[in-house]
Amino acid sequence: MQLSHPAFVYDAAAPWDQLRSGTLTQTADGEPGVWFVGRTVEELKQSPTVHPLSDFPDDSIRPHVLMLALHGSSDDGVEPIREIYRAIFKLLRTADGRTMTLDDVKTACAGDAAIDATLVDDALRMMGSMGVLVITAAKKGFDVAFETLLEEGYKRRDYLATFTNELMAKSRRIELLVGHPTTVGNYREELLRGLLEQLLPKRYQAITGFIEGCPRQLDIIVWDTENYVPLFREQNFVVVPLAAVRAVVEVKSTLSDSALRTGLSILWDTFRNRQTVLPIFTGIFAFEDNLGGSAKVAGVMRRFYAGTDRTGLIERRHGYLWAGINAVCVPRHYLVRERYSVTTDGTFPQPSLSSVADPFGDDAYSALFVGTLLSYLESSPAAKAENNKTFEPALRALEEVPHGQIFTNWQPTRALSEIGATLHPDGANEYVRQVHDFRAGRATGDTVGYGLRSGDARVPEDSRKE
Repeated sequence: MQLSHPAFVYDAAAPWDQLRSGTLTQTADGEPGVWFVGRTVEELKQSPTVHPLSDFPDDSIRPHVLMLALHGSSDDGVEPIREIYRAIFKLLRTADGRTMTLDDVKTACAGDAAIDATLVDDALRMMGSMGVLVITAAKKGFDVAFETLLEEGYKRRDYLATFTNELMAKSRRIELLVGHPTTVGNYREELLRGLLEQLLPKRYQAITGFIEGCPRQLDIIVWDTENYVPLFREQNFVVVPLAAVRAVVEVKSTLSDSALRTGLSILWDTFRNRQTVLPIFTGIFAFEDNLGGSAKVAGVMRRFYAGTDRTGLIERRHGYLWAGINAVCVPRHYLVRERYSVTTDGTFPQPSLSSVADPFGDDAYSALFVGTLLSYLESSPAAKAENNKTFEPALRALEEVPHGQIFTNWQPTRALSEIGATLHPDGANEYVRQVHDFRAGRATGDTVGYGLRSGDARVPEDSRKE
């Protein structure tokens, strides 16, 4: 791969414990040069220095493929380096103390038939120069470890994984002891409710029951006990007003085609005519997979929303933003999400499906499911942002796998008067921004819908719908 200007580069001739990355640029004389990012506080304080490219040995300044990949490069050389990147991470994740000698890393990579051993040195230098790895001099050669933030992140991921491990261990235990499917299913619901109760702020409760006016009993309702009173409460069962609800989860022992469609039907029937200004999290959580992967789940979801109800008269197509399910999770298998992205071309944001892949073999899916649910709870922005940090390690390790849009040229057909402007693309995109800000802890829940009431001046008169 030839160097081009501008480009991210690294110094392949630098000592292992002094690796650095930078960009191609020009010297004051207009000659080709390279600027390196400072490695120490002292270097960062100094004025940027551009080194003439001629100062370096031939072929020592090489393209930083990993940096190029982060900036959207699809060059043929990217994927082989990514494979080595993943392999090295897997090695360090399972190594004693998450530290290995440089020679041991190279030897292990050389024995991996799935990667190109001739690129291992380059990949290690790229990872070290961008700060992903810390390579330090040792008594015998060099040691390789994760940088501090990554190491702390993996410790947090290990902690988050204990919740899943405990959940699945108890689930397996009851399955072995009790052969009655209904009993096992009920116990699994209690297991998930118990996990949520451990993580929910005291303001909220996870419990089974009904939403006022809805004829279906819901497996798990997360509701605000601080600001609302239940319409009915009896032991571990409640009936609550819609305004009190922040999340609803349907629990399945095994996720099959029919089980997924049943869960989707329950949630669709519950919320198709119950829009709220602040979206409510809806999800399906199953303990075992019988569908065969995230692509199959996405396919079932897409076909479900393309169909009609049992009467054949009512389409299941989304009537409003956030009308669909947010997440489907099977621990240790997959997490499939429905998401909206802001558009800049004057079109409506489209509901699309994606899954996440964990390239390092951990189970971050359950943590991401719970973290997503928690992001829909109301709290102060500072508390929300801090709570989100708990689940950031799970997010950082996952790679998104797109499964495409659910519909073609979708647009909402109805909206509450408080957010009537979402019937126009500009208003819909502003609403998506506001929800994203709320979930990220950048805004409070009462800011969602601001300026989007029906008749708001930002919406052209001819674009409003009744």
